[in-house]
Amino acid sequence: FIALAGAHGGIMARSHAWAAHAKVCVAVGFVVMGGCGADMSGGGFGPADPGLPTSPPTSPAPTGSKWKGVEVTGDCGRSTLAWVLVDEMCADTDAPGYLDALRSPMFRDGTLIDDTLYVVDATRLWVLDVAQTEPKRLGVLGGLGHPVAIANHGGRLVIASGEAGLLMLEPKLPGVPVPFAELPLPGPALDVFIEGDRAVVAMGKAGLAVIDLAPTLAVPPASPKLLNVVPSPGFAVGVATRTSYAFVAACDTFAVVHLQTGELVGQSWLKAYDASEILTAPARDIALVDDRAFVAAGRHGVVEVDVAKPATPQLLGECTEPYDQSFYVSGVRAEGQRLFAAAGEWGVRALDV
Repeated sequence: FIALAGAHGGIMARSHAWAAHAKVCVAVGFVVMGGCGADMSGGGFGPADPGLPTSPPTSPAPTGSKWKGVEVTGDCGRSTLAWVLVDEMCADTDAPGYLDALRSPMFRDGTLIDDTLYVVDATRLWVLDVAQTEPKRLGVLGGLGHPVAIANHGGRLVIASGEAGLLMLEPKLPGVPVPFAELPLPGPALDVFIEGDRAVVAMGKAGLAVIDLAPTLAVPPASPKLLNVVPSPGFAVGVATRTSYAFVAACDTFAVVHLQTGELVGQSWLKAYDASEILTAPARDIALVDDRAFVAAGRHGVVEVDVAKPATPQLLGECTEPYDQSFYVSGVRAEGQRLFAAAGEWGVRALDV
């Protein structure tokens, strides 16, 4: 199951009816709120209409994106306000409302235990019975901070909940799970990957948290233990591990980090920014298959990286829909030799790796 399907319709750039013009780029759209003259096609000269709004567009941003207001200089030499579509996870990460911007009406991640699917939407945890073709809601749980990623450890739920850190819940069927342990972290918990009894959490600019989950299996269960905090370049929003290595989707870079020594082992990525310093190739999520990493990269789709030699990761190519602005990959899952890319309003793309 892919629990990363957007609830919005539309294309990559939306605007007010007043918009002077709209420009759609590979990963961002500009909606200029104002112009140089009364001709709303963007031509002409003179002062802009004072009645033009300077608030964000009322339409929701396309899946995976958010609106950002920026000042631009028009043809008449004065500044006006434009609204830019930027990546929701990787842009304005220092803004006070950064995590709140993720509370859009979409499931962001999920884990399946038997016939029950547990999904998070940055606001709540949803419990769905998927034994039949039509899913049935069993319960909804709030008060978990910003739950954006979820995993399964020994039949228990492990949730990366933003500023609430790492939360653990015991499934109780039918109904909602019961929280039984939590671990505050030095940065926002944005993704979690579990290998054995070890969890690694992506924490933005705070790097990676390495956590021992073994205490939670005791009777009675104890809280997980923070073992180490490992630095990472960029802004870590996605992580996958294999033995001693962590492979990190860090917005403007892809990095390989050694979990024991904290060493930056290797690093590589596409040209991440355009001429306006807008991030156009956001590295957001990772799935590992054999010696390859498949990275969710927005409008660049899925980027394949050869990690057979962790010190020298090699970019192999990308799979995208270059002419369809609704195609925006924010998550990837691997099942054997099949890869599933959550591509926003475009839908889910299944790939043979």
